[in-house]
Amino acid sequence: MGTVSIDIKNSASVEEFMQAWEHYFFNSYFSHSLCENLTKKNIVNLWKDLVNTDKPFPKEVLKKNNKTLKNLL
Repeated sequence: MGTVSIDIKNSASVEEFMQAWEHYFFNSYFSHSLCENLTKKNIVNLWKDLVNTDKPFPKEVLKKNNKTLKNLL
């Protein structure tokens, strides 16, 4: 779920349409992921802690799911 109101003209070209969607997507705030909790802590707070820092993503907060690339492909 994002926090953006979408306002695209019906007469927009494909380029304008795609540009608008990219803007809406990358400039909105997502309150949760679309899948189960993937981390041991709140994902939004985790990203807030990491933004504008040089800290690496803390892999230890990820939950195990027993999936591999081989299983996904």
